[in-house]
Amino acid sequence: REYKGNRKQIKPHYYSYIKAYLQAQWGAVVVDGMEADDALCIEQTKRLARKDTIICSRDKDLKQVPGWTYTWEMAKQPGFGPYLVDDLGWLKKEVKRDKEGKVKETKVTGVGNKFLYYQMIAGDAVDNISGLKRKGPVAGYDTLHDATTVRECYERTAKLFRNEFEGDWKDAMSKVASLVYLIREKDKAGKFRGWRPPPEDE
Repeated sequence: REYKGNRKQIKPHYYSYIKAYLQAQWGAVVVDGMEADDALCIEQTKRLARKDTIICSRDKDLKQVPGWTYTWEMAKQPGFGPYLVDDLGWLKKEVKRDKEGKVKETKVTGVGNKFLYYQMIAGDAVDNISGLKRKGPVAGYDTLHDATTVRECYERTAKLFRNEFEGDWKDAMSKVASLVYLIREKDKAGKFRGWRPPPEDE
């Protein structure tokens, strides 16, 4: 699937006016060369030791990133936080049933690396990212919810990729990770550092 191929590319009618107002009145920064969510993650990661930043957004992907996060309530969608996300994170499963008691919908929410690896397994319909075959929200949750380290999240996810892609599993896993992983930092040369498997001792 084309990444974000299901998104409408047309900007809202008053987009340019809103942008100008935010820049003039609130000192908003317009980011070039990267997506805004990556820019937020880079800035928050720089100050993790001080914990004096908070990401405020309706974008669920930003909950991958350690540090303070907040989502405001909108219509029937609940708010979240303020919450301090740690590196490992957690997953929560909500099951909706019909009048007969049959499962109608399974929704999984989460934060930290558990949520990142969950997205690699289950995919992300909002961004048009396919998950592993026959591995939806339930499989993603069952695979990761009780993992105790980031390395364990990686190993459990890698096992599913090996089962599906066999000899090409590393390449397939890296491709999916590059779509769901939010950039946290730049290297010494100023290039973005993408997703990498965690060290074995982590």
